[in-house]
Amino acid sequence: MSRDVEHQRRAIGRVGQSGVRAIPFASMTLGASMLSAPNEASWDPGVFLLVGGAVCALSLLPGRRRRRGASRAEISTSDWVVLSTGLGAGLLVGLLFFDGSAAFGALFPVPFVAIHAAVSRSGGILRARSIVLAVTAALVVTILVTGDDLQRGFADLIQGAVVAGVLLTLALVLRSAVRRQRA
Repeated sequence: MSRDVEHQRRAIGRVGQSGVRAIPFASMTLGASMLSAPNEASWDPGVFLLVGGAVCALSLLPGRRRRRGASRAEISTSDWVVLSTGLGAGLLVGLLFFDGSAAFGALFPVPFVAIHAAVSRSGGILRARSIVLAVTAALVVTILVTGDDLQRGFADLIQGAVVAGVLLTLALVLRSAVRRQRA
């Protein structure tokens, strides 16, 4: 029985650490969402949240911890889940409470789907994959219902998907070129 209790304590500790690690990412995206809002009163706090979150996130960036014997830092499944949860929470709060730009939020569903693929490829458990998909679905629904009309929400999602797809493609091409040059 003590083994079960110890296992539960470790699991609760990991969940608590994940929540704390998600706060800087949520702060950054909330700040960026506030900066995209038409209300100028939210711009100063938005800058503070964006810069403060970025400074705090420097030590928490996924993959910065090297494991013994590993030739390069690898991003764990929990890092991906923390990243998507933090980004999604910041975007949702920005869209729902601070009149953030739906067009800005629409840039993120495609990367969230890519994060889901990374979690699935790395053998992530069903709970981790479900969290990433739930954040993606909540963001898409929020973009659709918070805009002026449903047609504008769909237009924002399509434009965001195109821009995000192009940016992800460029990032993959750049990563491939860097790897080839190192080899």
